[in-house]
Amino acid sequence: MIPKLSVCCFIRDNDRCGFGLWESMASLMSFADEYIIMDCGSTDGTWEILKSLASQNRKIRLAQKTFYYDDGTTNEKVFAVRANDVIALARNDLVLYHQADEIFHEDLLVKMRLELKTLEDGIPEGWPGMNFWRYQLQENLQVVKWWPHAVNRLDLKSRLFHVGDGMNTNRPGDAPFVGNYGACQWETEYKHSPYSLPTHHMILDISATGMWLENIIDKRRAHAPHWHESPDVLYGWGGGSVNIHEWMMGQKDNPNWYLPTSPFNIPAILKPMVGVQKYFPREDLLHAIARG
Repeated sequence: MIPKLSVCCFIRDNDRCGFGLWESMASLMSFADEYIIMDCGSTDGTWEILKSLASQNRKIRLAQKTFYYDDGTTNEKVFAVRANDVIALARNDLVLYHQADEIFHEDLLVKMRLELKTLEDGIPEGWPGMNFWRYQLQENLQVVKWWPHAVNRLDLKSRLFHVGDGMNTNRPGDAPFVGNYGACQWETEYKHSPYSLPTHHMILDISATGMWLENIIDKRRAHAPHWHESPDVLYGWGGGSVNIHEWMMGQKDNPNWYLPTSPFNIPAILKPMVGVQKYFPREDLLHAIARG
């Protein structure tokens, strides 16, 4: 029997900011013995949806925290603190932590299930955990933003500890990768053929400029205080920074945002949302989550 697995995540204002939590939960629910969601002060209806789902699916456990900003007294930013807070609530030794905007490809989930089956007789001493490749796309999932990088997402609760900016644990290179791809100079090898990236064995991280153009300003407002940045500035666009309101006006004429498909092999659960301008909770996903 596969060891019991706690899946966990934190969120604030999923629907207003367009993170994709419902897509994440629907994809990962079948792996979970318990699914812990920590809401950090949602005011857009996300908390009400979570309470409704929890009333229908006994796997779902809810918690609440304030989403304070880094006060300068710790090296760990709020993303790391909240990740560690929600992981600490897990009842099982084996934990899968994900960020709200991380979507696992269905082929990767098949690989992950096979890896978990190897633990049917128990977790052996020295078991190294599981690493994954994570990548980011932008402009309606049409263009590479971040080339694949290692993330430690499934591990023993006792060592799944997030540090720094909270994007990763303190051991992203210590475990083998789930999937058929090990160490690779991704940008070098795939620079001239990005669409051939083996994204079917990766986690798609919906970036700040990844999908849903009309949610980006709200997402930027939510993120900026954590990095001590201005909510009116979009950093990292074209190698520099731009005023987000001027950027938004220009992007409305960018045809990429209106394309109905992505040239990349993206998770199937996201395909109906490509080309959608504003995120919304899909009833089919909410029903799937409620059924467990």
